[in-house]
Amino acid sequence: ALTLLVLTGVVTGILFTVQTLRLTDARLRTQWTTEVRLMERALDWAAVKQLRGEAGDAATADYARVKQQLEALRRVSPQYRFVYLMALRGEGDVRILADSEPASSPDFSPSGTAYSEATAQLVGLFSGNQAITEGPVEDRWGVWVSALAPHVDPETGQVLAVLGLDVDARQWRRALWQATLLPLGATLAFLLAAGLLLRLQARTR
Repeated sequence: ALTLLVLTGVVTGILFTVQTLRLTDARLRTQWTTEVRLMERALDWAAVKQLRGEAGDAATADYARVKQQLEALRRVSPQYRFVYLMALRGEGDVRILADSEPASSPDFSPSGTAYSEATAQLVGLFSGNQAITEGPVEDRWGVWVSALAPHVDPETGQVLAVLGLDVDARQWRRALWQATLLPLGATLAFLLAAGLLLRLQARTR
């Protein structure tokens, strides 16, 4: 009977830990999609609409304004690493319109840079209006969880651009690990107590 109780307790602890991980992951992703939506609403979309996704954009006042806004949004939280705008150009190519990195940074992507890491899910955003998260995904810049929000032009009904927010995956993993400490600790404490009881029972016999 005691052995069955121990097994039940262990299975319950594992299930509770897994559920805690899922709930924490869902909470973080909801938080980041909410934040990227707020960022999307804060941008000057009249200026974004003037960007062609070409190198020449960098010389325009509209590009300077949009880039300044992206830089300000990235500074809102130390968790944020990249904030950037992407558009669909040509034969379905995803290209960078502007990003939050200083032009002197090795991670800076000039306007018109092809975003070769674009997934089918990201490309699908250009025909919808639902903010999503992707990742953790590894690319040439690191490992990230990305929140992505499309902006629909109210005049045409078409997606004008997608705003991306990248969070270092280490932040995500750290939050998940911290969330599991309580259920894991409780399960280990239960196992320790159960082990002592089993040992005591064996000695008594």
